[in-house]
Amino acid sequence: MPRRSLLFLFVVALVCLPIQSAHSANYPGYPVQFIISFPPGGPGDTTIRIIHPALQKNFGGAIQLVNKPGAGGAIAYTYVKKAKPDGYTILSTMSAPLTVGTALRTLPFGLDDYEYIGAYAFGATGIVSKPDMRWKNLDGLLDYIKKNPGKLNYGTSGAPTAPYLTMAAILAMQGLKATPVHYKGSGPARNAALGGHVDFSAGGFGAMQALIRAGKLVGLAITDNARDPKFPKIPTLKEKGLGRASIGLWAGLWAPKGTPRAVLDKLSAALKKTAGDPAVVKKLNKAGFRVEFVDGAGAKKLARQDHETSKEIMKAVGIKKK
Repeated sequence: MPRRSLLFLFVVALVCLPIQSAHSANYPGYPVQFIISFPPGGPGDTTIRIIHPALQKNFGGAIQLVNKPGAGGAIAYTYVKKAKPDGYTILSTMSAPLTVGTALRTLPFGLDDYEYIGAYAFGATGIVSKPDMRWKNLDGLLDYIKKNPGKLNYGTSGAPTAPYLTMAAILAMQGLKATPVHYKGSGPARNAALGGHVDFSAGGFGAMQALIRAGKLVGLAITDNARDPKFPKIPTLKEKGLGRASIGLWAGLWAPKGTPRAVLDKLSAALKKTAGDPAVVKKLNKAGFRVEFVDGAGAKKLARQDHETSKEIMKAVGIKKK
């Protein structure tokens, strides 16, 4: 390479380094968009709205919450993957579209397409139906499906989500057939069961709790290892011998690949401080979530574990990737 070209590249490198440092030091210089992959009412939206005031304060800059629902969360994940990696477009949502969705379907993104900032809220999948249905518990529902193959339909929070895979696995394990109706999130799936548009629904348990408490929906089962103390009558899938179908739900933050480390560290530190705020923990607990901060490296490891678990479940119960 000619000496003049080498000199030019050297000068460019010297100029770019201060710009990058200045960008990181002054970040955020204007509002950061947090992209939410589900509509209001579900865990992906509820969790970030609960922590938003404290997170914004700890972050030291304005955070705008933007819902981009659709395709079981895939629209938002794809949007953030393609965004400029400058720290001003962050994905704030549930992990399932990434961990479960990419196991179930071929999607335009994968586990290695993002920078992991951290996880903070953990929940469960809940299976619910209206109180006036012909079944009153999970055993009754499965028995009814067995006697009426293919006649029932059920709402899900989207095709590439943990609640869908959980319900599909339960049915496959029992040799049963019911038709899934995919909605844009747990909120719409819950509302579909409430309105009688579907026979039952599977979605984030946090989104179901208020209606269960009010007696408008009946909780048939949850995916946690132990019963929820606030709902001691709702059994776990593990108790029913269906624990193999359980997949964890957790909320976290991701950034486009290539986002500067200083930006990721600033966001992660703000998330860690927020997750340690007793007032925030109390609100998340009340909404049905267990609070635990997991840093970026830990969240990436957790995502890969959930992805492998999803593939194992699919293989065990005969669900093929589409």
